[in-house]
Amino acid sequence: MTLTEHSNMFGPNTRYKGAASPEILEIGRNTETGMDVKIHTLSNGARVISLSAHPFKFSDGSECEGQLKNLVDSLTLRREFIARGAISGMKVNEVKMILDQTQLDLLVQLSSMAEIVILPFPVLTALREQGMRDKFPNCVAFNATRETVRAASPSEKIVDIDNWSY
Repeated sequence: MTLTEHSNMFGPNTRYKGAASPEILEIGRNTETGMDVKIHTLSNGARVISLSAHPFKFSDGSECEGQLKNLVDSLTLRREFIARGAISGMKVNEVKMILDQTQLDLLVQLSSMAEIVILPFPVLTALREQGMRDKFPNCVAFNATRETVRAASPSEKIVDIDNWSY
């Protein structure tokens, strides 16, 4: 695996939001795929890759931009539907969500680029169903709190950096 990262905090891939507390946005590049990755740094120094197209506010006051669309789209799950019966004439299906080997390889690479990789819950579910969850200990989701409920728009959500879902 060959990964490079642009980590010069004064380089062209750095953006500042507000003079009082600069937030650093790194753009990392996976040289195997040529795919750029937005990497956010929390106030405690932990680097985070969010695999959501939506921006988030963190409980440390920093804001994470939405991830690049091509990266988000690359983790679209394959779904298998298995008929399990019917209720009052309506079909009931079991849905299996599956990550292919290319997607698993991408998660290995992303996991090595940051301390925390925030995944959508369906991706975590697919890892569990495939018996792969423990191979990705730094891949998490944020836990639902009053500030992260679905009723709030993504830009209003506050993600607690001390409350991750495994």
